[in-house]
Amino acid sequence: MSEKKNKNLHYDGSGTLGGDPAVILVCGQRRRGKSTWWLNYLVEQFEQKGDMFVWCRRFSVELSGGKKKGEQNLGCMHNFGAGVNKFFHKKITTEGNNIYSNGKLCGQFACLALSGNTKGITIPPEQHYRNFLLDEFLIDTPTYHYLNGNNDPLEFLKIVDSYASPGVDGADIHHMIMLSNAVTFANPYFLFWEVQPFRGRYYRDDSRGVVVEMDTNEAFTEQRKATRFGKAVSGTLYDSYAIDNSFMLDDPKFIAKKPIWATYMYGVRFRSRTFGVWYDSKNGRLYLNNDVIPNRSMYCLTRDDMSINTLLWRDIKKSPIEFIVTAYQIGQLYFSDPIVKSFALDMLALFIRK
Repeated sequence: MSEKKNKNLHYDGSGTLGGDPAVILVCGQRRRGKSTWWLNYLVEQFEQKGDMFVWCRRFSVELSGGKKKGEQNLGCMHNFGAGVNKFFHKKITTEGNNIYSNGKLCGQFACLALSGNTKGITIPPEQHYRNFLLDEFLIDTPTYHYLNGNNDPLEFLKIVDSYASPGVDGADIHHMIMLSNAVTFANPYFLFWEVQPFRGRYYRDDSRGVVVEMDTNEAFTEQRKATRFGKAVSGTLYDSYAIDNSFMLDDPKFIAKKPIWATYMYGVRFRSRTFGVWYDSKNGRLYLNNDVIPNRSMYCLTRDDMSINTLLWRDIKKSPIEFIVTAYQIGQLYFSDPIVKSFALDMLALFIRK
């Protein structure tokens, strides 16, 4: 997932804009300037079209920083826009939750944890919020957590709906942009927009106006690896995550496609997703994937996943689920991709304790 060596070491997101997508998800290397490039883009949209924007983070502390005496945690509001002012010669300033370009109000700060507070807000008729950006949409630290589990994207959409009011008096959005480093492919946002595993720099779903960018610049990678810091973390998990832009939490072990001779056994529904269970009798392996044969046996583990022609199993003993657990315990359970693996491991956690 890397582009050829590029003398320009700074990020450029213009490649994502082909087809004018509504949803843009970017996973890129740390310190390459994703946030700076996109902030400049949003400011230019305001200057050229009058389209205002909302810059979001998940929690208020990420915006304003710590408030304790001597606290070193400076939120993104601190010195916001410095990169744009330096490299793109803009004049971005802030005051409270307001963002200004050359003294004109062009945007607002908002946090997902307080999305309910935006319900019913009144936007002056001269203000048109059409662009929305969520910075650090993937979580890479146990200090924070997703809001409402896999429903975290809904909190972002609440803010979008409150500020833009799509469909009211002809209003609509332009872009919903999400930026992050690569943490895990099996994340709430890829699941929400049904992003499928892909190779290359871009994934596009033109029918829904969704584009995903995996940005890696070889020259920038080599420059980072040549530093004292780069050498110190060489070969570590942080090296793969921050410098090589590999998904930090995605272990490739036990990721494999089922062989063509595998036999379909049954389907399992878990957290509203359905997976097929396939058995390879030649090698004694079990495979879980998204291939489900209709009108065959279907099982679930919770009442929330119950539906017509589905059997609920609460006790693992002598159940079809026991076969999956046993295969996992002896190292013979394989998954078609990281998303299926993530769901399957969460399902197995109902029965297996460390």
